[in-house]
Amino acid sequence: MDGDALIEAALTDGTQDILISTKLGQAVRFQEAEVREVGRNAQGVRGITLREGDEVVGMVVVRREGTLLTVCGNGFGKRSHISDYRITHRGGVGVIDIKTTERNGNVVAVKEVVDEDELMIISQKGILIRLPIRDIKIIG
Repeated sequence: MDGDALIEAALTDGTQDILISTKLGQAVRFQEAEVREVGRNAQGVRGITLREGDEVVGMVVVRREGTLLTVCGNGFGKRSHISDYRITHRGGVGVIDIKTTERNGNVVAVKEVVDEDELMIISQKGILIRLPIRDIKIIG
């Protein structure tokens, strides 16, 4: 469709869950088996229904017993258990992942993380921040 762009792709084994997140803080989690195979010339299948002004910012293939790290444009974010995101059907509007406010900004990235991982964030002014994931408190 006009204005669409591929922002992420991942190889899977057909048995995982997929979590799609939007810039306005919605997230939908569904079983990969719900996505039917289509040919190269097909438009694909709907993963999430977007509200006015919203767009997809990321996708996570749930592979580990990890947590979801959501980062907003103003440097705020949160870490929550992936199990907190109920499994629904693809194509829904999803659940609230994080409140996007003027203070927080819009969601810019989502990643599956575990305590052993480290996070590196680079600001537009070139400031680099590195911190262990275990230092980020898990909230609901």
